[in-house]
Amino acid sequence: MSSFMQDFSTPTDERRIFNSKVTEREYFEQSWKRDANIARDDERAEEERRIRLNRFFKITIFILLGVLVIQIGFNFIIEPRLMINSIKIQVEEGMPLSNETIMRLAGLEGNLKYFDVDTEKAETLLSRVPLIVDAKVSKVFPNTLKIELVRRKPLGVSFFEGEYGDVPLVFDREGVVFDTGTSNLLSDLPVISGIKFPEPVPGIRLPDALIVFIQDLEQLKIDSPLLFGLISELKFVKKNTNDYEVLLYPREYRTRVRIGTRIDADLMKNILLVLDVIGDEEIAPKLEELDFRSNKIVYRIREE
Repeated sequence: MSSFMQDFSTPTDERRIFNSKVTEREYFEQSWKRDANIARDDERAEEERRIRLNRFFKITIFILLGVLVIQIGFNFIIEPRLMINSIKIQVEEGMPLSNETIMRLAGLEGNLKYFDVDTEKAETLLSRVPLIVDAKVSKVFPNTLKIELVRRKPLGVSFFEGEYGDVPLVFDREGVVFDTGTSNLLSDLPVISGIKFPEPVPGIRLPDALIVFIQDLEQLKIDSPLLFGLISELKFVKKNTNDYEVLLYPREYRTRVRIGTRIDADLMKNILLVLDVIGDEEIAPKLEELDFRSNKIVYRIREE
């Protein structure tokens, strides 16, 4: 048993057991060749990686040069030739501005190059025009410019007491004065009185304290144009620094109505109903004012 174990303990006998046909020299030669082959494979793989990398850089440089050439050609040859030769202006009916005026207000005059037109700047310039409530300017490649405008709608008219007479000031639902009396709709608009303006120019606004009432008036016009058309005048009476009330003068009635700070279709219906009822009574010629500021209707008689 001990001699059998001794046979496996000697290095020479151990090599013979694993491969009795391979000598020690041949074993090292084969190991060297394997290492050499592995090294050559690594060098070959590294060379292939360098070749692929070089090819990638060459293709990238070629593409960048191509883009640069195209960009230069576009900037110096194509871009200068792209001119705006089709202008489409879309406006609402009744817009008093001509196409030439609109282009001038937008800062777009003369020969226009497609890429030189600044649409955001044009929109800003048009939006500053009091008559225009919304402006949209866009380009359609390669030669078209589109302008779409929405005008302000007249809601009422006020007056500025000028040196040479009263100047009508037409305003919209935002309280912006956009017309100084050239509108042909003045006779159809309710008069807003009791307001003092610093100057009679488009762009000025009604006092902020009145905007809520003006918005009510716009809603009344939308809900019931007939009731809106029965208003002749609305007079703002200042009670203190921040408070006011309104006197309403209906068309075809001599009696004024005190209504507070809000107005709607229901209130207008009640006012007209009471005026119709009183109109058939003997008190009607003496009636000076109806007060609708509370749930109880109060009337005042003219003094003799």
